[in-house]
Amino acid sequence: MENAIKNHKKEVSVIICAFNEVNHIEDAILGVQEVLEGFVDDYEIIIVNDGSQDKTGAVAERVAKDNSKVRVFHHDQNKGYGAALKKGFCLARKPYVSNFPGDNDVSPMVIRNLVNEMGRADVIFSYNEGVQSRPKMRVWLSKMAVIFLITQSVLVPTIRKAAASWPAI
Repeated sequence: MENAIKNHKKEVSVIICAFNEVNHIEDAILGVQEVLEGFVDDYEIIIVNDGSQDKTGAVAERVAKDNSKVRVFHHDQNKGYGAALKKGFCLARKPYVSNFPGDNDVSPMVIRNLVNEMGRADVIFSYNEGVQSRPKMRVWLSKMAVIFLITQSVLVPTIRKAAASWPAI
């Protein structure tokens, strides 16, 4: 296992779901790009514009035009975060997949922390610690969800295979 980790190529797809994030999407994309460039062997950034009614899609397309590693997909109407994330998983081409918020509300450095753990586990989750503004019930539910998912040993290829069989969006 140790040799597999040493020889493991770092390749990651990062999904950024966005709905009406015209003021944040460019910084989110460029922040993730800056963190990944030169840090991983290969990457792609997949933007899922979830039916935004502002210029989010146009901004994402403009950024993608300047970088072949950025792809943009547009839902004709808002289908919700789950559907946008599912679409991103279906479009992902790299062996590891992560997501990043389109509102850019966390540091893109979290992606680097996840990449550092590649090859050490089948599934790696991140979460924000010490977020004081969240209700206690939300914090508790989030922690329980993470514990549940970790104990289930869900593999990204399994998720991708399952997502591919779901009805088209």
